[in-house]
Amino acid sequence: MLPSFWRFFNHFWVGAEAVDAERSILYFGGLGVGGDILGLLAWAGAIAALLLLPISRTLERRREGAAVAGAITDPAPRGRGFPRAARR
Repeated sequence: MLPSFWRFFNHFWVGAEAVDAERSILYFGGLGVGGDILGLLAWAGAIAALLLLPISRTLERRREGAAVAGAITDPAPRGRGFPRAARR
């Protein structure tokens, strides 16, 4: 029923998965909706991965920058491990 371009596009477009799932539920009693749901979940996972990739890179760069800045500005660690001068 669809022209060849749209038929090809229907194989990987996320909207087509949603429409096919809806059609399966409405007209066929949910028969075959599992594959469409898995396709939607795969799309959701791919989108989440693409959105989290730049965020994780930004956080990694900030950590590296903070570690380098800390090493440059504070070469000797301070803390309880170093004895203080005795008070009189």
